[in-house]
Formats: sequence, C-alpha cells, structure tokens
Amino acid sequence: MSKQNSIFTNTSLLVSGNIIQRLLSLVTIGMVTRYLGPEKYGVLSFIISFAMIVSVIWDFGQNTYITRELAASSKSSKSIISGSLWTKILSLIVTIPFIVIYLFFYQKDIGKSNGLLVYLAGTFVVCITGIFECQFSAFKRMEFISLNRIIRPLVLLVGAYITIKLQFDLSGIVWAYFFSFVATLLFSYQIARKKFIPMSISTSVDSITKCVKEGLPFLLIGISSMILFRLDHIMIASLSGDLELGLYSSAYTIVEIFIGLFPIVIMNATFPVITYLFKNDSERFITVFNSVLRIFLFLGISITVYLIMYRMEIIEILYGKEFLQGANVLYILTLAVTVFFISSLWSWTLTAANGQKIVMYASIFAACINIAANFILIPKLGKSGAAIATIISEVLQLIIIAVYLRKKIIIPIHARVPNILFAGTVCFGLIWFFKSLGTHLNLPFFVNLGLSGILSGGIYMGFSVFTKALDINDLKVLRKN
Repeated sequence: MSKQNSIFTNTSLLVSGNIIQRLLSLVTIGMVTRYLGPEKYGVLSFIISFAMIVSVIWDFGQNTYITRELAASSKSSKSIISGSLWTKILSLIVTIPFIVIYLFFYQKDIGKSNGLLVYLAGTFVVCITGIFECQFSAFKRMEFISLNRIIRPLVLLVGAYITIKLQFDLSGIVWAYFFSFVATLLFSYQIARKKFIPMSISTSVDSITKCVKEGLPFLLIGISSMILFRLDHIMIASLSGDLELGLYSSAYTIVEIFIGLFPIVIMNATFPVITYLFKNDSERFITVFNSVLRIFLFLGISITVYLIMYRMEIIEILYGKEFLQGANVLYILTLAVTVFFISSLWSWTLTAANGQKIVMYASIFAACINIAANFILIPKLGKSGAAIATIISEVLQLIIIAVYLRKKIIIPIHARVPNILFAGTVCFGLIWFFKSLGTHLNLPFFVNLGLSGILSGGIYMGFSVFTKALDINDLKVLRKN
C-alpha cells in the first residue's frame, strides 16, 4: 500500500485540482451557455439533475461506506469493494424498469429522452469510478482524485469545443459529458489496479447483504440531499419551464463551484482522519474539528460577501446578458453558502461517529420541507421561490444536526463567531469601498475585482488573525494530521 498524506497535503492537492477543474468548467460553461441559450441550457440542466438523483440510488451509499470502512481498517477490503460493486449493479438493474416507464409514458420530448439515456449511461460509469476514488480517499492519496478532477473537465472542454465548431445540437454536448466520464473511469482503474486493491467480481451473498444494510442510511441521506439540491431543478422545469430553469441553473452553478471547491474538498480530505481520530484519539479529534470549523466560517463569510457584491458582473461575464435575470437568484442562494459550509462539517463529523442515522433523519426532514416549500413558492415566485426554499430547508437541517451533534458527541466548540462576524463586516465594507473606487475611476471589471480582492482579502485575513477569528495554528493542525 502506498504512503499516506496529511489533511493539509491532501487538501492542498484537492484544492489545486479543483481550482484547475473549476477554471476548465467555467470556460466550458461559458461556451455551452452562450451556444445553447437559456432555454436549451435549461434542458441540459434538467438532464443533469435527473441523472444526479438517479445516481444516488445506483450508488446506494456505497462510496461513503467504503471510505469509512477502509479508513478505519483495511481488513476485509476486497470483500467490501466487491460487495459494493455488486450492490451498485443490482441497484442499476432494479431501477431500469422505472426509468423506461418514465421515458415512455411521461417524457414526450424525444431529444430530451435520448440525451437523458446517454447521460444516465455515463452516470453509471461515474458510480463505478467512485469505488476506485474511495480507495484513494480512504488511504489519503488525494493526488489521484485531483488528477481525475482535471481529466474529466479537460475531456469535456475538448468535446464541447468540437460540438460547437461542428454545430451539433444538445446531444453533442451530452456525448461530450459521456466521454469525459469514461476517461476518468479508465484512469482510476489503472491507478487502483497498480497501487491499491484490485477489484474482483467474485463476492458472496453475505458481503452484498452487509453492503446493502450499511449503505442504506447513506442512501437515504444521499436521496434527501439530492432532493435539497436537485429536485428543485426538476420542479422548476415542470412548473415554470426550461427557460426559468436555465436562468436558475446559471446562478446555482456559480454557488456550486464554491461549494465544491472548499467544503466538499476539505471534508473529502478530513473525513478519513476524523473517522480514525474519533475512535483512537479524542483530544486530537476535537482539535481538528474546531480548526476546520473556524476555517469554514472564515471562508464561508468571505465568499458570501464577494458573490453578493459582484453577482451582476459575474453572471454577465460567465453567461452573457441573456442570463442577467438570474442575478437575484444568485443573491438569495449566496446567503446559504456559510450554512452549507458548517452543515458539511457537522454532518460528516456525525457520520464519522456512526451517527449517520441522525444525519439521515435531518436530511429527510429538510427534504420534505424543501418539497413543500417549492410547491408553494415556485408557482408564486418562480426561480426565486426555489432559492428561498433551499435556504429554509438548509437552515432547518443545520439546526437539527447541531442539536444532535451536542447530544451524541461532547465537543467543546471554539468557533469565535463574534470575532469572525466582526471581521466579515470589515470585509464587506472594504469590498464595497474598493468596488466603488474602481467604478469611480472607470477601471475594467477584472482590474476592479483583482484590486478589491487582493487589497480587501489581504486586510480581511490580517484583521481576522489579529482578532483571533482565524488562528494560524489551525493550518498547522491540518498539516500535522
């Protein structure tokens, strides 16, 4: 087995890979949205959202289960991996009739149906790739995940460019996604075969049964999360049309980029460590938890401020003036960024402590609230109603998780919230000042953004360290674990 890296090293690798991924994705999104326009981009968003919901069922909670078990102990690793593989295959077989019924009876658009079938095929490829990536994560070798994060958008960018040059329709973009998924599977398979646990198709009924039993809570959590983050896309398309969905998705994608770049990346690197520390070293567990919490608060507040201040400019540069109606949605969704940062840490901490059922109940409750709120708000407020419903359900989920986290795990929380909020207020004032100054001097947008970003960001970080809102020792903790 290859050597393991620290949280800091793994996070650095993942962040580096994700920065490249996001930059490539931004270029692709800019090309695709301008080529398709808001309405056809809404169709693509529907296809992706539908496939993501189905993918959670196909995964059946196995990715989280594999990572947790292999991080805690590598014993029985082959049986876990082979059992998880067959669990995913059986999930695929069970869902095929339902997908066929939906496409035959409810989806009348042939182009959308064909695109959905191709994207679903690619989605199952991603599910299989997840088995290999779980090994990379569990054994703390995030450089391979980072490479995957680069390969996929690079292949997608090339495919999208060819599609646009040859003036293919939406199906060409969907096929570009499919080939990008296959590319990451081939790469992951080769790495896992040479450096980690080789995959075997031989398994036993007992192994599959255990995988199903252990994966079920994670499955329900995943379904609830998809309802929170993707069902609104389906509902907007059904209740308000593809054009509204295209505008909503343009704003949602921007928020998703930052969520994927920081909390998800950091927790991917942190989860195997806190899983081990919870069972073996409670003092270090508490230290790592509080360090990540303070970093999340610092990042969440700063990202929220920047997106609120520059929402109009960001949307126009990325998508064009056709999508400016999505700026209000971006404003609303941005308010949930910090909530998601904190919720990610607390949810994964409970999962590391075998409290996934609590996370499951909180996720199911939030999902039910989200569905009800969407049914009420989308007909009245359209895409803005869906954004408001997301914030309501996210906040309620966070409250429930916070209550049970304190009950199940006695963690002294040292978040220094007043210090961070004070530093965040200073950050907001600085960005407003530098943005106004740049506008007054008629500076180009990128110069204005760079000026306000560097100056206000530097002052914000220095002020945060001075007020103890952010401790330099937090980075040292992540470097050592």
